[in-house]
Amino acid sequence: MTIRKFTSQILIIALAFFALAGKAQAQHDLAKGFVTPPDSAKPWVNMWWFDHITPANITQHMEELKSKGVGGVMLIDLGNMPDTPYMSDKWRELFRHAVREADRVGLKMGVNTCPGWPSGGPWITPEYSSWMMVNSETMIKGGQKFSGKLVEPKVKGSSYADVAVQAFQVPEETTNPKTIITLSSNQGDLSNLLDGNFNTTWNSGTSENPSILIDFGKPHLVDYAWIDITSKAAIEASDDGISFNPVIEFKGPGGNTI
Repeated sequence: MTIRKFTSQILIIALAFFALAGKAQAQHDLAKGFVTPPDSAKPWVNMWWFDHITPANITQHMEELKSKGVGGVMLIDLGNMPDTPYMSDKWRELFRHAVREADRVGLKMGVNTCPGWPSGGPWITPEYSSWMMVNSETMIKGGQKFSGKLVEPKVKGSSYADVAVQAFQVPEETTNPKTIITLSSNQGDLSNLLDGNFNTTWNSGTSENPSILIDFGKPHLVDYAWIDITSKAAIEASDDGISFNPVIEFKGPGGNTI
């Protein structure tokens, strides 16, 4: 009896030791996996094909992505490469080169099913294509009944369907219909900034310090601002329209939202 009990105690202690050792090893492997993750855990990125794509471009991007720890790429053709129509002989050769280079540097690779953004084709009619949510605002005075037509959102194409109408209170400082916008040059381009079309722009001309002055007439809460620039830009705010204080500076290029 005494020998069997002693043997059982040794067995239990041994099992506990192996369990603790296994837990310590699992924690070590988890920590190591964060420092040097396996290929199966590495992130993928989209590889957009547009403008002029060459074999040298593809090789350079593959090698750079691999060196930065990327695990794979999803090739998406935007359908606007000059002289390289989708699925043409030239396009197919670029695709074959991309597959070979991905395999050479050790990257996984996928490919979008159709060209364009988003995926589609002439066989996809508008009602079955990808949709987007749009919105508009109609400011009304609260505490009374409203009867009228709401402002329609700016949409592309003719397909449009109402989803929901939401009504909520907004602070007084957010409502001001008497906004005055002044451009430092080419005031006639103002409509391009207000039409909701990102393809229409303001030509600032040769001015060294072009500016857009938005006068709300009184203190006004701005929810967000979208700046699409090709160089440096800054947003400044003023309480009196004379002295301005910097809010944020963009070093560009690119679009920024604040």
